[in-house]
Amino acid sequence: MKDLYQKEHFFSHPKGKIAIFYPSYWVGTVHFLWDAARLLNENGYCVEFYFKHNPTDPIPDIAGMEIYIEDNQPAIFRGRGTKLPRWWLIKRGNNIYASVMSSIHNPFFRKKLLNRHRRLPYTCFIGIDQEGLNEARKYADYLNIPYIYWSFELAFLDEVKTKKEYEIKLIEIKDSRNAAFIIIQDEWRANALVVENGLNPSKVHLVPNAPRGKARRSKNYALQKKLGISLNKKIVLYAGHLGWWSMTREVITAASSWPEEYMLLIQSRSRLNSKEFEEIKSYSNPNKVLISTNPLNLVNYRELVDSADMGLALYNPCSGGQGKVLLKNLKILGYSSGKLADYLWCGLPVIVNKDIIGPAELINSFDCGVCVSTPQQIKEAIENIIKDYDRYVINTINCFNEKLELEKYFVPVIDSFNKLAAPK
Repeated sequence: MKDLYQKEHFFSHPKGKIAIFYPSYWVGTVHFLWDAARLLNENGYCVEFYFKHNPTDPIPDIAGMEIYIEDNQPAIFRGRGTKLPRWWLIKRGNNIYASVMSSIHNPFFRKKLLNRHRRLPYTCFIGIDQEGLNEARKYADYLNIPYIYWSFELAFLDEVKTKKEYEIKLIEIKDSRNAAFIIIQDEWRANALVVENGLNPSKVHLVPNAPRGKARRSKNYALQKKLGISLNKKIVLYAGHLGWWSMTREVITAASSWPEEYMLLIQSRSRLNSKEFEEIKSYSNPNKVLISTNPLNLVNYRELVDSADMGLALYNPCSGGQGKVLLKNLKILGYSSGKLADYLWCGLPVIVNKDIIGPAELINSFDCGVCVSTPQQIKEAIENIIKDYDRYVINTINCFNEKLELEKYFVPVIDSFNKLAAPK
């Protein structure tokens, strides 16, 4: 944790502070969000982060950045549990427990925010997704400042399964309508959110979930040398959350029939427990599949991506993998796939679903990969990419630079922040 409130220069910043509320345990792997924070820094803002943190996951390197981070603040993110004292008798993560602790800590947190606001005024709060939005709105109202809605995930009323989810969605609709503006990844998802929440389209900014900076190909063999893998093997990287919706089992099973010169590298976004790890191992061919379950910081992650030859970004938009319920958040994926953007930034040709909106259009427009209907078609896709690999790499770089690069899309949004910061 870095407490920049101890540094005098923190209070002399010209445009004030922006606080970001993000109810996530994987904030350290959301690289584009920290790139956005750096851009805000460079344009005159200090930034505060409030988020959940698992001590086994990496926290981004914020050296040289005017950022204050506070994880597991008991007054916020009550809906999904917080870090709580050990002496409490109710089980950690219990909603009653979280609600009680939130009520106890809320007045102290409000006072803390008010004191910080007096020392260096907040320009606005940013709420990410439903829970973050609700917290940002609540505390923004308390300080009488504007708030922003940054949508990472989409939720739809016709897909909610419980009364609680229904109530949360109604709150999101109301809060999003009153936001100063909304940030979302692309036109497909923006149109869906505007229709679902009844928003004013003129208040919506498009910012892909993608890194800052121009794409490049910087092939290395660090992984191969470290693990004794033949340099002749073609490594196909599958990064991110492991589960039914990311088709983990289907992809690993398909890899078992690949030729010896191909290897599937699994890099989990979060640390797996022993049961989860053993389950994945049970259907993996160790000669064809390499599994890494330790979350990586940005430097090590990019080194890993650079060691691969191509990337996999497959999604199953059907609930439970049984085809019963269509999840529009995955069907309308757009430019929300962080791993797809990371692959393209590193110059990796990609293999994506043919029927997922966004990635398929992107890959077909730039011919920077192959679209497949099933995991069984991955082998043929690998072969097609290898045949014309250098051309695919060039197209990949061009695709990222034109359609995804963060700074290109986020800098115009800073103009909207500046309008909020301007003297009234």
